[in-house]
This record gives sequence, structure tokens and C-alpha cells, in this order.
Amino acid sequence: MNSLVKIFGLLFLSSLVLRSDAASIGKLNAYKFVDVYSSIPKDGKPGKTNIYWANNKRGVYIIKENGRIVYVGKSHSNIYKTAMRHFQQWNDPFQDRITYAEKINSNRYTIRIIEANKSRIDLIESGLIEKYNPRDNKDKQLSFQDEYSEKIMDQLDQVEELIFEDPPF
Repeated sequence: MNSLVKIFGLLFLSSLVLRSDAASIGKLNAYKFVDVYSSIPKDGKPGKTNIYWANNKRGVYIIKENGRIVYVGKSHSNIYKTAMRHFQQWNDPFQDRITYAEKINSNRYTIRIIEANKSRIDLIESGLIEKYNPRDNKDKQLSFQDEYSEKIMDQLDQVEELIFEDPPF
């Protein structure tokens, strides 16, 4: 039964990723991929983002580089601030962070926001990482395999009612 629930959970998550416009299921709101910036930062001036509306919202974000999913992340407090840190310089020698700041002018970056309840954020992030195996999530993949396997299965059991409902799209 657990593997069946896991399969349906991943199918549910993939339906969120493949959807091109906003979808809402229960307390999940998935929005279409948009360019991270409408105006790219240059000459020391900040750019204009397309996701400021996600300020103070919680959930999961998916970053694509030239159409390929390269990173999946989460925020339990502010998706906007957490996601935008990937597009800023990061020089702290004591903390590693995936950053695309130096490549923003040579690659197209799009982002998808999935708003979610705190109880679902870890499940969605880990499910998407497992399904898409993003290039820049190698550290999270190992930790999920070691720490979260049982937790993921428990959480999938908790959202089973969503998996078997007819989605509104």
C-alpha cells in the first residue's frame, strides 16, 4: 500500500509541475512558471522581480535554467526572500548556497511557486526532488534518502484524500 500511495503522490506532484496556469487543490496553490526578473539587475542596480507577490507566503519553489529544472527549494516563512537569495551574490565561507547570480545574464531563469500549508511543504519539496532529480539539489537528495524516507511515506498517507480526489484541472 505504501508504494501505491507514493506513486499516486508523485503523480499528484507532477500534475502541479506540469500545469501551465494556476491550480488550487485544498490548501495548495500552484502558479505557472514565470521569468524570475522582468528587469535583470545590472550596474549595481536591483532588477524587478515577477514574484514579489510571494512575499511572506510559504511553500515550495522550482527553478528552471533554460527550461530545465535545476533546483527545488522550500520556505516555511517567506518564499520570495528564500528564492531570491539564489539570484544574489553569496560569499559567506561558512554557508554554502546555490546561486545563479553570475549566470543571470547568460541564462533564462524561470520559477514556479507552490503555496502550501506548513504540514505539506517538506512532502512536496522532497517528492519533487525525488521525481525530477535536479542538478543543484544533490545535497538534499542524500539527506532525504537518509532522514525523510519514513517521514515522506507518513505524510503521503496523510494527504491520500487529495490524491484520490478529482483535481480541478
